[in-house]
Amino acid sequence: MLYFKRKTNRFILFLSLFALSLHAKIKKMIETFLISMLIIAIAVILLCVKIILRKNGKFSSQHISDNAALKKQNIHCVLKQDSEERLMRSKRSIK
Repeated sequence: MLYFKRKTNRFILFLSLFALSLHAKIKKMIETFLISMLIIAIAVILLCVKIILRKNGKFSSQHISDNAALKKQNIHCVLKQDSEERLMRSKRSIK
């Protein structure tokens, strides 16, 4: 009977140490998760600063055909250049 009590006590000690270890791991995982969510939230807020602080609340158009500097250099959208080139080829083949 004494042997069984010792073995049971060891098992209970093992379970309690395992539970403490598991609790520490879960606590560390939650801490890491919260820190990563905080970093992501800060990044999103910093990305939205331009939208929040602007009067219109919009980004300017990022399309090539809407850029005045590229229009001055006669640079167009690839799709527009492709359609113009196809039109020119079709006119050449007709002649």
